[in-house]
Amino acid sequence: MRRSEVLLALLFIFPTFFAWSASSDAQQPMFAKSDQAEFNQKTSIGVYTGNVSATQGTTELVSARLTTYLNSDTHQLNHAIAEGTPAVYTTELAPEKPRLVAKANRIEYYPLEAKVDLLGHAIVTQGNDSYSAQVIHYDLQNQRVMSPKTGDPIVMLLHTS
Repeated sequence: MRRSEVLLALLFIFPTFFAWSASSDAQQPMFAKSDQAEFNQKTSIGVYTGNVSATQGTTELVSARLTTYLNSDTHQLNHAIAEGTPAVYTTELAPEKPRLVAKANRIEYYPLEAKVDLLGHAIVTQGNDSYSAQVIHYDLQNQRVMSPKTGDPIVMLLHTS
């Protein structure tokens, strides 16, 4: 089996490793803490810098900088961009499972679309299982993970019970 076929086979297995975050998180308010904050009411864009921690339900983003984009009518979070070295995204999959932890230089979180993009030195772990690549795109609703060819290896480590 060629390397690309092995990687494709692993990508079909991998979505069962992720059952990502409770869908109710997208309906929860987002709370952000930081050293400095700016919110533009006209554009509904918030910029938080320095020791940023933002939570929405069971989901948390920790980063050096966080930019939030709210729907100006509903004030729901459309998306957030977390940047850091690394930025960290965590969520609870189920009460009996370990928290899922994702790290990357840039994390783009789209709660209403149920999507997360991890860009630059991306790694996702849950318990002893891990997946790493330069870029990881995850469609939570369809349980589909994808890492495009970047020239760097894609590494997956799954422990069986």
